[in-house]
Amino acid sequence: MKRTYNKRENITDTTFDFTQQKVQYQIQYQGNGKAPDKRYDKSIQGLCLFVYPSGIKTFYAVRFLEQYNKKKNRTEKNAVYKKIFRMEDHPQRNYAAAKLELPNILSRMALPKEKKDEKTFGALAKEFIKSGFGGFRLMDKSDKHEYKQTTIDKYTKLINTYILLKGGQKIRDRLSAVITFEDRVSSKPLKDYAINEIDQWHIECVQTRLKDTKTTANDVVKVISIIYSWSIKKKKLKISNPVANITKFRENKIKIKMSDVDRDKILDYCSSKAFDFFPRFLTYVALLMLIGKREIELLECCWK
Repeated sequence: MKRTYNKRENITDTTFDFTQQKVQYQIQYQGNGKAPDKRYDKSIQGLCLFVYPSGIKTFYAVRFLEQYNKKKNRTEKNAVYKKIFRMEDHPQRNYAAAKLELPNILSRMALPKEKKDEKTFGALAKEFIKSGFGGFRLMDKSDKHEYKQTTIDKYTKLINTYILLKGGQKIRDRLSAVITFEDRVSSKPLKDYAINEIDQWHIECVQTRLKDTKTTANDVVKVISIIYSWSIKKKKLKISNPVANITKFRENKIKIKMSDVDRDKILDYCSSKAFDFFPRFLTYVALLMLIGKREIELLECCWK
């Protein structure tokens, strides 16, 4: 006879029909304090919930695959688990989201096993930070220019914050929460995808997650494109750049221009007082206005 449980009674069965109420409130860890407690959804084949001694609950996809057992010298079916997501990471990571993502995970598990030398995009991004700034800028066609330190700092910060997710919790939530985009579910950040999995859709997911900050979204997509271009140029990847056909968000940039009157006043002051006091400072200010160089470039000039 099938046992029934009251609404708040703890469920001890290994296999039962999952609901959000049950997985969230009616399952407590039962085990030896080391291994996770595994519960299986009776209504959906392949969905499993790991309950850890700490109380953390994580959804997994389970598939029985044929594998060669060296000790027994035979091929047999073994349970293979693939993490979907952890419930505690975000409110949207619930039972309904796990059901939506399950078919995608099971399909990928059925594919031939990935080669050991395949990298995630996160590993590629780390490689770029380590050695990608040593050459010339990729965007320049006519002249060769090295990366300025300010550009290196900006790109490094963007990669660490928005790709490797070393920023705050809010940014991690934005870039890893479960979202549905173009009838597909995105449940993990770009850094965790294998490079051979990523296509234009994955980049557009990143763009969509950052749509509330359009300038940042454009900057992050640009950096992703640079990482791909660098990898392709250095023969690390033999693929096309998935960012190539992505349209940027329109930006409403606000530029404040100095009036002609104020400009003439400052230049007149610099030229008339230059030999009275602070000649180098006044020359520096005048040069900034006359030739449009960046401050850091002029500061590196030597006086003769």
